[in-house]
Amino acid sequence: MALSIQKRWEIVFLHLHKLGPKLSLRTIAKKLQYSQDTVRTWIHRYQKTGDVQDEEKQGRKKKTSEREDLDIISIAKKQRTSTLADISRSMSKQGTKISSTTVGC
Repeated sequence: MALSIQKRWEIVFLHLHKLGPKLSLRTIAKKLQYSQDTVRTWIHRYQKTGDVQDEEKQGRKKKTSEREDLDIISIAKKQRTSTLADISRSMSKQGTKISSTTVGC
């Protein structure tokens, strides 16, 4: 379960804020019932970036849009015996060129 933004800011406030109580990592972890690693992660993130938002996701970008994903699903549901190559050809006829490997992902 991901920590809410409010809880992340609470961790930062309890440890770093000039008006906060300046509690130790261990004390914050015990008080809020989180691991010390979790508390350390959000303190370090704040010190590094000045914020506690999630970092931008890493990795390969999606090759298909949400609309194209819905089209692929629709074709697969209508034509239950279609192969990935068949679905790829159907998408090409609609103007979206994608490989059967991409359809299968």
